[in-house]
Amino acid sequence: GLAKGQSAGNATITAALNGVTGSASATVAAAATLSAVPKINWKLVYADSQETQCENGAAGNGFDSSASTIWHTQYCPSTAQLPHEIQIDMGAAYLVQGFRYLPRQDGGVHGRIGQFEFYATNNLSNWGTPLATGSFANDATEKQVLFAPNTYRYIRLRALTEVNGGPWTSMAELTVLQSP
Repeated sequence: GLAKGQSAGNATITAALNGVTGSASATVAAAATLSAVPKINWKLVYADSQETQCENGAAGNGFDSSASTIWHTQYCPSTAQLPHEIQIDMGAAYLVQGFRYLPRQDGGVHGRIGQFEFYATNNLSNWGTPLATGSFANDATEKQVLFAPNTYRYIRLRALTEVNGGPWTSMAELTVLQSP
């Protein structure tokens, strides 16, 4: 059968069928605590669009460690169409296991990412398949996505849709999570 742990610790599992009894010990380890990859050496590799005419929506705002600034795709004098993406060099390789996306925190809703793809690589000319895909809820809370750990230097977030059907993408902060 399958035993599912509820919390860290040890247990003995006993089962019986037709007069035959067996037991096994099970250990559930404490979940590893993930930490944020330091953003000190992060550099923008590529962003398909950024708004710099009607507001400071520069792509670098999306990883400047400030929730009060945002990356926003272009809407002046014309609007860049989806999909949108940002690529970042973390400056070194890390054992990456997930990321957090913080939507804009200024009360605005334009650009909240709906469907997304997240990639990581060590070779900018080959992103391979996404490590994670999905859809984010239409709210201002920080979203966390986890996947199998591996060592990467470069990350890429692609916004395929906007939660309200608009053509924009915005982001207060992107954080990458590393295994201990």
